[in-house]
Amino acid sequence: MNDYFPQHHRPGLFRTSAWLSAWLTAWGTHPRLKCLGDINTQPLASGLCSFTDYKFRFLPLRTLIPVGVATGVAPSIRGEYFCFEDPQQLKSLLAESLSHYWHQFYIPDLMFDSAEFEIIKDFCAQQHFALLIRDKTTSYGVDVRNDTFTHYLKNLGSSTRLKLFNRRTKLMELGDLHVTNIWPDTEKFIGLINQFHWERWNEPCFLPRNTTLIINALNNLAAAGHGVDLSVLWLDDKPLSVMLDINVNGRVYNLQSGYIENFMHGVSLGTLHFGFQIEAAFNSPAVDYYDFMAGKGKHCNYKEAIANAQLDFVSVYIVKPALLQFAYHVNDYLKGYRQPN
Repeated sequence: MNDYFPQHHRPGLFRTSAWLSAWLTAWGTHPRLKCLGDINTQPLASGLCSFTDYKFRFLPLRTLIPVGVATGVAPSIRGEYFCFEDPQQLKSLLAESLSHYWHQFYIPDLMFDSAEFEIIKDFCAQQHFALLIRDKTTSYGVDVRNDTFTHYLKNLGSSTRLKLFNRRTKLMELGDLHVTNIWPDTEKFIGLINQFHWERWNEPCFLPRNTTLIINALNNLAAAGHGVDLSVLWLDDKPLSVMLDINVNGRVYNLQSGYIENFMHGVSLGTLHFGFQIEAAFNSPAVDYYDFMAGKGKHCNYKEAIANAQLDFVSVYIVKPALLQFAYHVNDYLKGYRQPN
């Protein structure tokens, strides 16, 4: 197993029953999706959905997806680390897929060097299906198991260390700078993060279905004994930054963040807030990884600068019909697209 995502972190936040049941509540009724089989009797992690869309503008395609997956048709919160507690469970899911009608099977955010990726490659070879890697991204995190926050800071570049930690003193000169967890006040937290996102991106962080998803998921996760941190960075009574962190089996997933942009010259509130969260992770015996998840910042890849560990994800299509396989290859050739290595 990969040391970045050790066995005791499996199956990860996004494959827990707590998350998947919330996903079904929010997205299982979406008019474009069809849930296959009896979702009420089968394990949620083995659930499948399908939708029909058009490829190349004229070709109707039936796409299969695992329950909990975000797509353009159903843009739920991205669910990273597609894995199982026992990778052999994936074989049952793939076997189940053969009992349904589909043209392509979309599975995003597989760990590139995982047992699941190897199982999918073997499945495609046995069934004579094409395996297309359509995307490759990197997830970043901080391994806090065998280090201290002080030593971690020393290993950062001077500019990064300034943004993450040293700039605290500038804000402390203005008032009482502190961090609190406002769980279970999800209404206040969602209001704050949507406000910050409107001001920065001209859109809210959580649209209606994803608001339903996150509220139900947080309640389910807390009931299951996992840690929910609706973290707010305050200056006196003024909220400056918010972060949504969830601790599942010792891994803290940073799902979302938002902050006031350009609050003070030379101070990046988002990075500064990360400093408090990472410091808390180092100081907690219940945490061994702080996970920034995949994706980059608005202006730069700030996650890479503050991480001390990383892992590659791939998103794949399993393509069944030979004619569709040929169409994909021709389309890729014409566009000069090459499969990521």
